[in-house]
Amino acid sequence: MGKKIARITVFCLWSMLLVCLLCAGLYNYALPETITVASGEDIPSYPCVSLVADEDENSASGVSFMDARLFGVISLKKIEVKNYEGLSLIPSGRTFGVRLFGEGVCVVGVAEVTSGGKSVSPATLAGLATKDLILSVNDSPVKTVTDLKTAVENSMGAPLSIRYRRGDSEKNTVLTPVFDETDGKYKMGMWVKDSATGIGTVSFINPETGEFGALGHGVCDAESGTLLPLKKGVVTDAVVTDIVAGCKGKPGEVKGYLKTGKTGVLLKNSECGVFGVFTAVPKEEALPIAPSSSVKTGKATLRTMLDGECPVDYEIEITEVHGKSPNKSFTVRVTDPRLLSKTGGIIQGMSGSPIIQNGKLIGAVTHVMINDPTHGYGIFIENMLNQMDAK
Repeated sequence: MGKKIARITVFCLWSMLLVCLLCAGLYNYALPETITVASGEDIPSYPCVSLVADEDENSASGVSFMDARLFGVISLKKIEVKNYEGLSLIPSGRTFGVRLFGEGVCVVGVAEVTSGGKSVSPATLAGLATKDLILSVNDSPVKTVTDLKTAVENSMGAPLSIRYRRGDSEKNTVLTPVFDETDGKYKMGMWVKDSATGIGTVSFINPETGEFGALGHGVCDAESGTLLPLKKGVVTDAVVTDIVAGCKGKPGEVKGYLKTGKTGVLLKNSECGVFGVFTAVPKEEALPIAPSSSVKTGKATLRTMLDGECPVDYEIEITEVHGKSPNKSFTVRVTDPRLLSKTGGIIQGMSGSPIIQNGKLIGAVTHVMINDPTHGYGIFIENMLNQMDAK
């Protein structure tokens, strides 16, 4: 009888150990790597798991670590805590111009050149194709279209050693320019561009530093959708000249042009927006930020500038909070009749328009739903801040 009780006891102990190990594994997988909060009171709680502050890991930058312990005993993992307590940002909503300069020049098309009575494409013969990024010619870096054209025109038809990037790999080839009989210049048989420009909306500005975030999504290649590499970039003021309202199946658009003169610099192009620093900080009201945990369905305000000199607040409704992707964290519906009559809802160029709920900045507009322009997506402000802080 005693042996039977002992076996049962051992079996129960092993079963409990196995359950603890399974729970530890599941919790370790389910628990986040990073938690973003706007105050110490916003730290979430988890069943059977306690979060214990690691005092040795605290940083003056607002980043600390907490030890996640199962049943308060078994250490599962360390969770990074980004605390934006006390941070207030200006929810701008102003239209601005952005100009990105990449690492090289991008091939946007190939063409044929008429030479000696024949049509030939030097770029095609060299194996170059659309979306390739030209990095250097004869070991000299290529940063602008002018750099590349000068090298080709000065070649006098001699072969050029080309280094380029296709996808994630770098390749080398030889391109032999040909003499174009139509305008008397040596040509390479391709169209290239060295920068991307556009109009968007500033989401927030740090009133203390001038740092800003905008768009809520990255600047991407129009054809491939890939994020454009950023070597350097500038921001300018922009003038809105026309509003094209959106309709089902056809997104609307803010039309305008970039003013001359630089108002700031771009430092990062990411899937959660573009980030940089303004030269001058506007004297506008700053609002506290809210973490994703406090974003709720219901009424909210969208701030954007479609004409005139000042942004305007419009009523919207948050219909769903899901966080299914970094820049599609929640769904919004435009309810303000003023905005509906002017734009039909959300249109291109409004990306980055800040969203305010209960007096706090919660995020920004990122995308419009093509089949219903009254609906769109928004990004949590914490996602933008985390991306801005990421190295």
